[in-house]
Amino acid sequence: MSLVRSIATIHPLNGAIKAQIIVPGSKSFTNRALIIASLANGTSTLSGYSNSNDSLLLINILKLFGIDILIEKDLITIKGNPGKFKEFIGKIDVEDAGTVMRFLTALCCIIPGEIILEGSSRMHQRPIKGLVDALKQLGTDITYLGEEGFPPLKIKGGPLDGGKVEMDASKSSQFISALLMIAPVLNPHLEIVTEGEIASAPYIEMTISAMKQFGLSVEANAGKYSIKGGSGYTSTNYLVEGDASSASYFFALAALTQSTIRVNNISPTSLQGDVKFADLLLQMGCQVTKGENYIEVIGTNELHGIMADMKDMQDVAQTLAVVAAFADGDTTITGVKNLEIKETKRLSALQKELLRMGIKSTIGVDHIMIKGGQPNGTLIRTHNDHRMAMAFAIAGAKTPDMQIESPEVVSKSFPEFWQKLSETGIKTQHAEEPMNIVLIGYMGAGKTTVAKLLSEQTGLPLIETDSEIVAQSGLGSVGEIFEQKGETYFRELEKKAVTEASLKTEVIISCGGGVVMSYDNIAALRKFGKIIYLAASFDIIKERLNNTDSRPLFKDEPMAQLLYQIRLPLYTQYADEVIQTDKLSPTEIANIIASKIKLKSAK
Repeated sequence: MSLVRSIATIHPLNGAIKAQIIVPGSKSFTNRALIIASLANGTSTLSGYSNSNDSLLLINILKLFGIDILIEKDLITIKGNPGKFKEFIGKIDVEDAGTVMRFLTALCCIIPGEIILEGSSRMHQRPIKGLVDALKQLGTDITYLGEEGFPPLKIKGGPLDGGKVEMDASKSSQFISALLMIAPVLNPHLEIVTEGEIASAPYIEMTISAMKQFGLSVEANAGKYSIKGGSGYTSTNYLVEGDASSASYFFALAALTQSTIRVNNISPTSLQGDVKFADLLLQMGCQVTKGENYIEVIGTNELHGIMADMKDMQDVAQTLAVVAAFADGDTTITGVKNLEIKETKRLSALQKELLRMGIKSTIGVDHIMIKGGQPNGTLIRTHNDHRMAMAFAIAGAKTPDMQIESPEVVSKSFPEFWQKLSETGIKTQHAEEPMNIVLIGYMGAGKTTVAKLLSEQTGLPLIETDSEIVAQSGLGSVGEIFEQKGETYFRELEKKAVTEASLKTEVIISCGGGVVMSYDNIAALRKFGKIIYLAASFDIIKERLNNTDSRPLFKDEPMAQLLYQIRLPLYTQYADEVIQTDKLSPTEIANIIASKIKLKSAK
């Protein structure tokens, strides 16, 4: 087997362009319409729909539940069942689709049987407690199969009564939307009372709007929502409007390249919060023109930093951050605390990738401040996040040598992204390159054990830098090197071992805990390597290190703890991906890593 990574190289524009674009249908509206149409009385059609991976995944799951859905080139036909499902017993994998997980958590409560909802390892870190607590208030039997407050879930569904529920929707507006959509098939009426600030409130308005088009009205006032139960949905022909999040990338393209780009299927009065992204570019110095069903942005060579509250349009925060990287002065983006619980820890990932371009930023619980400048080209790690890939790809239209790792992740929301980008005149090249898997972490994190398991699973060679160091020293162990030659000598051998290992490709490299103390080591490993940090709490590490003889730096526990605190931020800073290992076995960790890498059969 060979270990490869896919790379998209973007070539800068030679000058300003003028283009008109039609973006795909809104993923958010499509997924809402799919759920509602499935519960409607009669046959509905969806035109202009999103063909994103998330929407196609939801369609396939609804089919498993007995919903009759036909997909044609320009139309989806759905035969609803007014909430009368047959029994279903089994597992449903939602992969990394947060909307699908939240919407199905509510829907499965009215499906007779027993359903286990599970997803990717990242999905099992995304909160769902607010929704589960509300459903339990209605009498639903839901059990957490892992950590409380997070998927996977076991749901015993069946007839469900309405009533009054109190809900914490501060983590996601999808909690409210999920409940609202099943409300018409409950009896009696459902009343939702929210506590605290609602995250991404415009998405609730989108849900209510979709319900209205299927014949339902929702009373909404000051965080309270009331729906008459037993009223049912009426089938309809539903036109999905263009996706405002997708449009943001082309508005950003205009802003950075002094171009004129019009998106022709976006209404300035859309309920999508992301439609206001163009207004932020106006504040930065661009020209913005709005028509009945289009928005046009004309870029400028004098972009300047702004203050932007993005609590109602968090999905375009990364796009604004990339534009801000090229602007004069500082840009502060607030209202983004929930970005850390998205597909990836988006604030942290954003800071890392901006730094790769030479752009400094600071992050807090609810903000990121970007210091604008002159970004350099680099390889951007997407962190398996579609919005990271698309936002940073736009920088390539302005800056040479920009590459995007794993460009295929755009399929989650915008499969046509690269094609649409080429329609504007931007040239991209897609290729596969050999790579390495590099494991870093503190002593006792399980690097060696996991690396051996990965090597066995994949058939790829394993290089343990500590073993290479011992072999070079002529001594018997790392402990002997420290005792007889000292740490400085060890680090010299470590640098040599890391350099030699980093020149190879398609190997698994397990590094010693102190490899991060030298940036030269990290720079070498990054050339072909995907760096994965196996994170573990200090207490767990103590439990794992029963024999400290082979761990010379752990013999003095207070010193070992201090060293842990010194290295911790470096591990996080240099890692392309972080896996929390405290509650995972080595086999589980190896399986998670194996699921994230791309292997090809040797020719």
